[in-house]
Amino acid sequence: MKDLDTDVTAGGADTPGAVDRRRHPRTPPSDEIAMLWPTVAEVELLDVSLGGASFSASEYMHPGQTIHLRTVLGGAPFSARAEVLRADPGTQMQRSNRYLTACRFSGVDEASRATLLRFLKQDK
Repeated sequence: MKDLDTDVTAGGADTPGAVDRRRHPRTPPSDEIAMLWPTVAEVELLDVSLGGASFSASEYMHPGQTIHLRTVLGGAPFSARAEVLRADPGTQMQRSNRYLTACRFSGVDEASRATLLRFLKQDK
């Protein structure tokens, strides 16, 4: 086994003289894999209820996808995990490159739940 702290030439004939400074050996996966990472989408919150929300989004979100929604309601921070139920092209104002998206909350911490309840009571 090679000393992992020693620089080794990487790439063979593809990159002559290149130095690989990796500290651990790399092995390619044997099966095809998918990687997911968070992205940020600009949204305009259209309405919110105790169970979910609808919004106009700059990015398409797939039905069934789990998202993390963060906003401010009544001056207090609100954060929830949600499942996308549907995403349709355009919004109520028919702006292009926007998606009318509906989601159902699947995880709301106690502080955010209290913020949501206060916000919903203010609206009445």
